[in-house]
Amino acid sequence: MAWHGTGMELFIGRLKALLLIIIGYAVFFGLIFISNDEFGQPNPIFTLIAAVFFLAFIIFFAAIAFVGMMKYRLSRTSWNNIRFSFSGDYREFVKIFVKGYLLTLITLGLYIPFFTVKIYRWAYPKMHLGNKSFEFTGSGAELFKIIWKASFSGCWQSVYT
Repeated sequence: MAWHGTGMELFIGRLKALLLIIIGYAVFFGLIFISNDEFGQPNPIFTLIAAVFFLAFIIFFAAIAFVGMMKYRLSRTSWNNIRFSFSGDYREFVKIFVKGYLLTLITLGLYIPFFTVKIYRWAYPKMHLGNKSFEFTGSGAELFKIIWKASFSGCWQSVYT
C-alpha cells in the first residue's frame, strides 16, 4: 500500500476543521453573551437554545467531517498502483448520523451497536479499489450480543483487579 498525501494537506484540513469549531464556539458564547441581563446573568432559556444549537452544530460537523475524512484518506491511498476512492454523499450520511445519534441519546447508548453497523453498511459499498467496491454483512443484533456478553462475562474483571 502507498500513501500519496502530504503533511501540508493534513495541516490545511486540520486548520479548516479548527476554524469551523472556533466559529461554532464563537456563535455559542456570543448567543449566551447577548442574552445577559443588566446584572451580567445569562437568560436560562437563551442559554438552552444556544446549547441545542451548539449540539446540532457538533453533530452536523462530525457527520460532514467523517465523509470528508473518508474521501481524503481513500483518495490518497493506493494498492499496487490502484487507487482507492470514496463515493459517499454528505447529505445522505448526515441523515443517517443525526438519526443514529439521537436514537443513541434516547436509548442511553443501547443503540450504539446498531448505529455502528448502519455507518459501516452505508460506508463500505461506497469504498472502492479501482472499480471494485467493498461490502459489509454484519448486523447490529450480532454486535449487540457480542458487546452484551463481553459486558457481563467477567472479562472486565482483569481491568479492575
